[in-house]
Amino acid sequence: MCASCSDLGILSSRQIKEAVPVHSMSTPAERLGYLLRGRKPYSWARDVALSRGAMDRLLKGNFPDPEKLVPACRVENISLTWWLDGIGSPYVVYIAASPDDHASLARTMQEDEPSLRAVRVQCIDGYRMAFYQQASILVGEDHREYAHITMIGGSAGEQYIGLDIHREITLDRDQSKRYAKGFMGAFEFLNLLKHTKETAVMEPPSPPYGGPTPRQKLLSEIDNLADGDIDVLARIIRGLK
Repeated sequence: MCASCSDLGILSSRQIKEAVPVHSMSTPAERLGYLLRGRKPYSWARDVALSRGAMDRLLKGNFPDPEKLVPACRVENISLTWWLDGIGSPYVVYIAASPDDHASLARTMQEDEPSLRAVRVQCIDGYRMAFYQQASILVGEDHREYAHITMIGGSAGEQYIGLDIHREITLDRDQSKRYAKGFMGAFEFLNLLKHTKETAVMEPPSPPYGGPTPRQKLLSEIDNLADGDIDVLARIIRGLK
């Protein structure tokens, strides 16, 4: 790490690997260091559509106008609130309160936006879902293409949920912890994704997150029961015993 970066309080690659808790990154320079993840400041600025002037201010521990940070936040999935004030987690992540909530969020996202490509993320405590799609931002008069990442953290799922899966990745203990809590950004996630192959498989539905439970099957049979259908009624009675 360069001496000037050290003087500014920018984190070393070792500190970044150890996932320094968010409350310890109290200064703008420390938060910038976490976002850089060992990359050269001005090269990173070009990649995320930050002007050199904006980067100069950031390296001095100051902020440019917040709207000038928005393209970088979109490209790297950065939380603008955290970057400016240190509140919350560094990266935007949807937090699932339970396995059912995780499954519901994932299914809703893919149904609402069919162009999303699903990634099954195998963590140490279960699976989590992420999505990616091609997007663009306006930089000056040009549109710049990038891969937009959507992550679901919080509670991990325990079963398949019947989504079209395009890729699968496996995270170690440290990566799993950071992913779940919003400490893994688009840069790191996409680097992990580069080492995977497209699977394009459909998850088999599996209760309780996919196919119907035995009770749900019985209720369905009751709904479809026609007058005088003795055979169906007999199966329902046997199932309830």
